[in-house]
Amino acid sequence: MHSLVLILLVCGILCLPSNAKRPQQCHNFGTDCAVGVNNGDGGAEEDANGIDLNLKDSVEDTCGNDNDHDYDEEFDEEFDEEFDDEFVSNMELLSNMEPYTTAELGAALSNYFAASGGMTSTIQNHVEREFVAKTLKDDNLEASSAIPYASFGALLDISTRSSSTWSGSTDFGGKIPWIVSLLHRQALVDDGEGNTLCTVGADSTDDNRDSCFYGATVDKYVSVRGSKVIQKAEMMLAAEFSVLDRGEFFTGNIMDLDCGQLKFDTVVANGALAAVDLETDPDAMPMENMDLVLEKLISCINPEGGMLWLVGIEEPQESVEKPVAGAKVYAEIIRLYDSVKSLFGENKKGLSAKWIERTLTHLGLNVYSSTLFPVHYEYEDMMKTIVEIKGWISELELSSEKPNNGIKKHYRRLLDELKERLPDEPVFAGEHTYVIAAELPKI
Repeated sequence: MHSLVLILLVCGILCLPSNAKRPQQCHNFGTDCAVGVNNGDGGAEEDANGIDLNLKDSVEDTCGNDNDHDYDEEFDEEFDEEFDDEFVSNMELLSNMEPYTTAELGAALSNYFAASGGMTSTIQNHVEREFVAKTLKDDNLEASSAIPYASFGALLDISTRSSSTWSGSTDFGGKIPWIVSLLHRQALVDDGEGNTLCTVGADSTDDNRDSCFYGATVDKYVSVRGSKVIQKAEMMLAAEFSVLDRGEFFTGNIMDLDCGQLKFDTVVANGALAAVDLETDPDAMPMENMDLVLEKLISCINPEGGMLWLVGIEEPQESVEKPVAGAKVYAEIIRLYDSVKSLFGENKKGLSAKWIERTLTHLGLNVYSSTLFPVHYEYEDMMKTIVEIKGWISELELSSEKPNNGIKKHYRRLLDELKERLPDEPVFAGEHTYVIAAELPKI
């Protein structure tokens, strides 16, 4: 009974009165109450069986609206831990905030993506450009400054635990702020602040940012995150930007996805095929099973031309080019990192973009865009890697104490030497961010 009372309390806080600025609903699906949506689709959280994205299986709206199904009183035992008092309090404050005006929203997004010089990140900007260009081509429309808006439709936004640990110049950037900009794209263009629609044509590039936007929008979204901590942070961000009621939030791993009859027009997956150690992500899949991950993602795509976007890191490939001094130092640090991890039995190697393209083709998709962006690491990024390596070294426990202490000492000495040689300027050590887009052919 304790769990039921707490769920009703949460919904009482988050479901504002009808005269409130930002009304929201809480729906219960399966075994959990999710902070939710007002589009009738509901929301869910991870239960004992993992993610259930079959949104048609709704039960009772715990804010008081009865649906067709009986209420399920078997609630998550960890509910009160996952939705703690601080989270509920923060959500209450955010839900009672006045919504941003369009001008304030533009300023907030510009501040969020300040490093990229626009209201979206460099990679997000690229995704939008490629999508709009393809839409123009498919619809036989001429590129112009007055291109129509093209919608990603129903968007499934997936980020694994590992994708939140990325750094470097080509980090995808915040997914929720990006979705916010898509939901409000037309208003941001029409706000009188000088923003215009970007021209998409043979001469346009990803560098054409300035104050123009691509004509990309989205209708609704579902976000899947690898941990409750990240999910709650994303929900608070969505509440801050007044878009919590436009989407749904889930926690779990990709292999637990069950889209059932629910299909998405667009799936954007970050870190889905990453070579991740179990320390970072206990649900990480063996690299030989990454084709199964792709199959699971494809099962969620609309069979009538749905799109899949994959974003990840391609490890350095063989090259005849000699790396510059600073890059060589960081490359040595990465090799030392791999050496330390190998003593824990972690020796995964990442997939190449070419492998991903071939596999998508074998699975029946048409790959229409594949781009590699060189990753440049700032001094702070490289120091972050060094801190991570030190953490692994401190946890190293071999069977014999003397060799264990000797190896730890040796690793620390090497790391300190490399740290002293770190360059102050950004370096490229051979890694790339890949952005691959594929679609299911229309039947």
